[in-house]
Amino acid sequence: MKRIRNKIIVLNLISVLICTPIAAGIVVFFASNQQSNAMGLTMSGRKLVYLVACTALLTALMQTCIVAIISERKIIPQIRRYISGVSNRAYRDPLTHVRNKAAFTDTMEELRKHMDAGERDFALLMMDLNNLKEINDTYGHDCGDDYLISSCRMICQVFRHSPVFRIGGDEFVVLLQNEDLRNHESLLAELDRRMSMTQDEEEVWRRISIAKGIAFCTDKDDVPLAVFRRADGNMYRNKDEMKRSAYNRSKKSS
Repeated sequence: MKRIRNKIIVLNLISVLICTPIAAGIVVFFASNQQSNAMGLTMSGRKLVYLVACTALLTALMQTCIVAIISERKIIPQIRRYISGVSNRAYRDPLTHVRNKAAFTDTMEELRKHMDAGERDFALLMMDLNNLKEINDTYGHDCGDDYLISSCRMICQVFRHSPVFRIGGDEFVVLLQNEDLRNHESLLAELDRRMSMTQDEEEVWRRISIAKGIAFCTDKDDVPLAVFRRADGNMYRNKDEMKRSAYNRSKKSS
């Protein structure tokens, strides 16, 4: 923003340099058309003041026009890009770069409007990363961040046609519509396949494990929050199943 302000100052100085000679030329032109005597110009002081005032006003108007024209082409697009960048950062998670909770809140409001209009062709996929707290406590937050980023990257690669939101420390939501909604079963299977391929990694924080729950919008739902709550409940049931399965495997191996 400081760079934009400096450019505006430079443009103002340029406009002054352009307008001042023009204004001076106007004064000289009018003065040269008046009869002179031994004392100089014959016009009265009042007329001279009036002429100078009009010239100053013309200079200001010309300066404003020049700045407006140049700004429209150079400065205003930069300001728009700056505002767009600020808005984009406000709706992005700084770690994973997917959309954040504020963006999800706005999306839920948009979904509510669509539901009021009778458009209910969507599903919400709730996800929770397993073992994040243990990784943070045992190996440090750098490894925890690596786990978050890798998990989020996998989610985005599988659901590449859908917006992904990070709404909590280890919680993500995917809004399924259109192609990803129609292919949700194969996409969920693909996510499971990719997670299973990481289980032989040497570093614990590279073994991705994600609990998930999906819920579809129905005619019985009056608000998107009802869909979200069902997805959240399904996710926690899946999380419990994954814990029991892990416990049974460890018990058998011992």
